[in-house]
Amino acid sequence: MSNPGYRRKPTVAIEDEVYEKAKSKAAQKGITLVDYVNGIISQNMERESFIQNYAPYVEKISSGDTIILRDNKIKKIVEIFFKDGKLHCTNDEHDCIHIHYALGLSEIGRIKKK
Repeated sequence: MSNPGYRRKPTVAIEDEVYEKAKSKAAQKGITLVDYVNGIISQNMERESFIQNYAPYVEKISSGDTIILRDNKIKKIVEIFFKDGKLHCTNDEHDCIHIHYALGLSEIGRIKKK
């Protein structure tokens, strides 16, 4: 544009299906799509920062039916899974830092309940 001081706003390509879901959620909340998407991105970045600060020695290796983590403090690989409607850890079995870490991951919603 020839307008002095004009700065193009960033744009991001979104898959059609994601766009429609986000547009619907934004409308339900009575906010613009831009505000909704910016809020989601901001929350995600804050969550990732918290997880990294909460347990800097834990890292996600993979996820699927379970979440596999590497704990560099105890030098073990641990697995987080659902059992009897609760999250369990192969290292600690009960409420532990590995489960807390996994709860902060977006993948937690995709673990299959068996």
